[in-house]
This record gives sequence, C-alpha cells and structure tokens, in this order.
Amino acid sequence: MLQLKNKYPVSLLGLYTYRLSGMYSKFTLRSWLIFAFLVNWCNIFSQSNSFHYQGRILENKMNGDSIYIFSSTIPEVYYHVPMISCPIENGSFDFTLEMSYPLMYRIKYLSEKNFRIYRPSFYFLDTSSNSILIDSIEHAPNYYNQTQYEYHHQFIPFLLDANKSNQKSDVLSFISKDLDRFENRLNEYVKINPTSYVALWLLIYDLSEHGHSPMIDIIASNFSTRIKTEKLWIQLQNDLSKRKIKIGQKFPTLILKDSFLNERNLEITDSKYTLINYWFSRCKPCIEKIPQLKKLDSLYSAKSLALINISVDSEKYLYLWKKRINDYKLNWVQYLDLNGIQASKESINYFPTNFLLDQEGKIIRKNIALEELERILEQISESDK
Repeated sequence: MLQLKNKYPVSLLGLYTYRLSGMYSKFTLRSWLIFAFLVNWCNIFSQSNSFHYQGRILENKMNGDSIYIFSSTIPEVYYHVPMISCPIENGSFDFTLEMSYPLMYRIKYLSEKNFRIYRPSFYFLDTSSNSILIDSIEHAPNYYNQTQYEYHHQFIPFLLDANKSNQKSDVLSFISKDLDRFENRLNEYVKINPTSYVALWLLIYDLSEHGHSPMIDIIASNFSTRIKTEKLWIQLQNDLSKRKIKIGQKFPTLILKDSFLNERNLEITDSKYTLINYWFSRCKPCIEKIPQLKKLDSLYSAKSLALINISVDSEKYLYLWKKRINDYKLNWVQYLDLNGIQASKESINYFPTNFLLDQEGKIIRKNIALEELERILEQISESDK
C-alpha cells in the first residue's frame, strides 16, 4: 500500500493515494485551511434558505474533537458549502446551512488527521429534520431525515438485492468491485423512483469518481421532469457537457508534455488499435503491468497496436518518472500530464486506467484487460496470415 501525507480534510494534511480493487486512487483537494475561512468554523450564514442543524455524537470519546462534514470527491459546484467544520462540545455540534435541495456528505474527525478511517456511509441532509445523530463506533448515521431513511431502507436493499434493510452494507465497496452492475441497478432504481435525490447524488458521485460512461447519460435521462428543472440535475448536465473523454467519441487532442518537458499535442496514429495508458511512477499496480505492455509492444506494435503512456506525475517526482522510462526501457510514446490536471477534469482517479481506440481514434473500450486485448490482437494476427 502506498500512502502519502494528506492535505485534505478527509485526512487533513496532503496528497493521499491508496489501493482499491487492484488500482491506485489519487485524491488531491484544497487545503482545509481555505475551507476554515469559508465556513468560519461552523458559523455559516446565508441570505436565504438557511436551516439550522443540531448534531450529536453517540460516543463520549469524541468530546473536544471536531467533525468535518465534506463533499468527498464531488466538485464544489454542486454545493453552497462543500465542507462544514464544527467543534464537538459535550458530544454535540451545530451549524447553519443554506439548503435548496437535499445534500450528500461524508464525515471525518480532526482526531483522525494522521490516519484513514474507512466509512462506507453517505450522510444526507434535508429540511425534514434538523437533528443529526452519528454513531462513531458503527461509522454509520442514524435515520434522522427522510432522504437518509430512503438511502438506508430503500436504496441500499434495492442496490444489493437485499430483503432486510438492517443488513450491513458497503455501497462504496460494491461500486468499486462491480461498477457496471452498480450503474445497471441504479438505472433500474431511477426508473422506479424518478424523483429520488439519493439516486441523483449517487449518479453524481459515480461521474465524479469514475468519469463518464454511456450509462450515466441513460440514467440521467430517466429522472422525472420535475427533477430535470432542479439546480442539481442541471449542474450534472453542465458537468457532463464539459467531459471530453467519452466512449464512442474521438479521444481529445490534449496538450501535454514530452519527456523533455516541451509542450506537445497528443498524436494518435492510424494503427488498427491504440491503447492509451494513464499511470504514474509510484503506482505499484501500474509498474506491475509494464511486462504485459512490453510484450504487447514487441509483438504487435509493427502491425496492429500503438501504445501511448500518459503519466500524471507531479513535478516533485519527474526524476522518478524519467527513471522508470529508462530503467524499464519503455520504448513507446511517453507523455506527461503534469500534476494530473487534465486527468482530474475527466475524473481519472484510478491507476492504471486505459482507453482502447479504433483506427479512427474513437474510444471503444475503457479499462480493457490486457489479457483480453492480447487475445484480440492474436486473432487479428492469425487472420492476416
């Protein structure tokens, strides 16, 4: 497991990278100090639609701590306030929040700044109740409002094909292990519940965490006419319209850097297939894939496959990026998306991530297994004999 210090309220200090389902996920968000100024330590005031919440931590050890209620990886544009920080006094906290529609958050405590606690639950806030009860032992919320009740008693059982609403569930693990199934189940849920803010927020989370997929467009279209007039759905559409990397469309001409740090436009050749591989130099799963990539390059680069690596390394690790290229003799095209700025706009958060392009440069697959790609290329090679 690769772990760096964190500068984000989730762990409160630095860049955090962790392994999930055989990949690494990079989360880099704004300093918690900036948020502290924005929210002024729980004194949040708005000119309209303000709602005052009173919370209680059901575990005495939290006395004197602070709670962070934050937006996770979802962009700030979906929130009036993306992060709320409150001191806990006698097991209680309170804050005032502008509320135009139900909001989805996650939580973290100041006392956890030096390590990561995995909490699979989302916390929903709406105006049906101003009470929040959080059990720090179970790391799960009590059912304190209508939206939270729907999440636990309707959405989770439906998602996991469960009959008992009190069954212990881990939505985040389900999503990470089988994203296709999650999107299919989410689509079915929206067809039955087209006014669900729970489903809308989980769709936004999916886009923010994993990037665009054709199913996201389908799910978004199945919401009710009323939901489609709400700010949250409209913001989702704005977000989708800005995405450039989409299956079925040509891979965009990105402005990147070469190994000499000169700016270059990404060039796609007319090979039968092109595999674009996103990685970075400290990513163990990325390094583990190098032998397979080298095998594909040696067998098929002259015939039917072009390989392109795009690194998201930060300036601090450029020396290591260049060293990896030399040490592993990566002879195919190497680009640098410095600090992963362009990748983050497309929600490329897991590494390695690859895109398979056809001869016209259109994206036909995302995250194809290299074993499957080798079988395809082998079949093409046999048919050409």
